Amino acid sequence: MPCIKCMSKELREIILSDAPREIIKELEDVDICLEDKWLEFESGKKGKRKPSKYNQFIGTCMKDGNGMKDCAGKWRSKKREGENK
Repeated sequence: MPCIKCMSKELREIILSDAPREIIKELEDVDICLEDKWLEFESGKKGKRKPSKYNQFIGTCMKDGNGMKDCAGKWRSKKREGENK
């Protein structure tokens, strides 16, 4: 349950009273909310993902003034050359 940031002590007790073992193990890692909140969720955003080698190549190629179609063809040629080595 990584998306739950915290839950109230009362809610935890209600869930634990009739929950299967798998849920009980997950709830052990959830913090108790300090404020008068029953449940608080995390944002879920992990940040920007690192661009792939393909994305980096296409970006550089297009900045050099080439079109997407030309850059994609160059990428395929580059990949074929790498497979033949």
